[in-house]
Parts: sequence; C-alpha cells; structure tokens
Amino acid sequence: MTQATFLLFILSFIVLLISYLLSRGYISAKMSLVVYIMSIFCVTFIYRPGYSSDLGRYFLILDGMQSIPLSQINYYGAGKNLFVINFVFWIIAKLGIYQLLPALSVSTVYGIGAYIIINSRLLQNKQTNDMSIFLLLQFMQLSFFGIMDNVRNIWAFSLIILAVYRELIQNKRNLITILLYILPCFMHNSAFLMVAFRLLIPFAKKTKYALPLLTLFVGQGIELLYLHLNLFLCLLLMQLIVVINISIIASQRNGE
Repeated sequence: MTQATFLLFILSFIVLLISYLLSRGYISAKMSLVVYIMSIFCVTFIYRPGYSSDLGRYFLILDGMQSIPLSQINYYGAGKNLFVINFVFWIIAKLGIYQLLPALSVSTVYGIGAYIIINSRLLQNKQTNDMSIFLLLQFMQLSFFGIMDNVRNIWAFSLIILAVYRELIQNKRNLITILLYILPCFMHNSAFLMVAFRLLIPFAKKTKYALPLLTLFVGQGIELLYLHLNLFLCLLLMQLIVVINISIIASQRNGE
C-alpha cells in the first residue's frame, strides 16, 4: 500500500466516523468542524510529496527562501507581486517546517467548505444528520491530493468563497470580508478574475446576456493576468476592488 493510499484510507475512516457521530448527536456541529479540520491538517502534515509534483517544486522554493531577508521575498517566492503567499512561504521557510504549507492550504479549503455547510444548515434549523451527509459528500467530491499538490489557487479561491458567503448570506459586510476579497489576489493571479466577477454581478443583473458573455472571456482573462500582470496593475486593481466594495456596502446599508 502506497503512502497516498494509506493516508487517504485513514482520512476517509476519520471523516466517516465524524459524520456518524454528528448524525447520532454524540458531538456538536462546532466540535465536528474542529475535529474535521484538525484531522485533515494532521493527515496532510504527514504526507511527503515527490519533487516532480507542484508541491515538491514549492518545497524547493522554500529551500531557497531560508536564507533571504523579508525585503527580497518578492524575487524568490511563488510569484512576482504575490506578496501574501510569498510572505507565507517565507515564514514557513524560516520555521523549516515545510509540511505546514500543504497542511494549512488543505485544511483551510476543506474547513471553509465544512464551515459553510454546517453554518448554512444551522441557519435553516436543519437536523445534524443532514450536515453529516453533506460533510461526507464534500469530502468525497473534492480531490484531496489535487488540492494538496495545487496549494495556491484553490487556497485563494476558497477565501473568496468565504468572503462571498459572509457578505451575501451572513450579511457581514465588514473589514474582514473586504480583506478576504483582497488578500487572495496576492496569493494567485487568477483570483483577480473571481473578484471581478463578484463585483460585476450587481451590474450584470440589469443586462440579460452580460454574465453568459463574460464567461466566454474567462480563459483569455486568466491568460492575460499571467502574461501581463505587473505591480502597477496589481495596485490599481486592488484600489478599484476596495472602492467598489465600499460603494456596494454603503449603498446596501443606505437601502436598509
């Protein structure tokens, strides 16, 4: 049995156990969320990737960042102008605990998904057995090793999803929510596109074919971000995101 198969078997057993205990009422929804996140964190922490994978490449980047000062992380990190993820890389490199990188990424992705499932069911006053089913389905549908190997973009996307959930479902339109929109843009370039779509939704509702037309340019948009994104554009887009978000929040509050 390979390392990957063994770890996936162990994690599947833990998730099944958590789902069972939750459905029977032996543990609370909040406790199940904590145990779920910690289990994924621990299992991911044990995994040792091959150096031909993306995660292995990130470990090599961490090797190179161990001896550099904070002022130079933009030149040796995961990508130019990706200040947030480069800072995370630098901290982990200085600690010398490389397994923190996939452990933090994967547990955040699964944790946000589980949190949204549990919180949304609680808001609807649903039974805990409903939560356990959705929790199990989430684990089965997501690619555990794909997320672990990928690290950056799915981590950034999950934070944006949490921001959208906080804003639209929980009505938490505050600084934390705005930061959850901004920070992912400096973890992976394509996060800009997701935030842009979110900002365009209120305007697209007024135009019947706006969203279908926008989806045609997703691929080209990501390609342009990869090829031509520079510091000036990053800062400009960041300011635009902040201004539009503040405007939306202000208009919604005035409407209330």
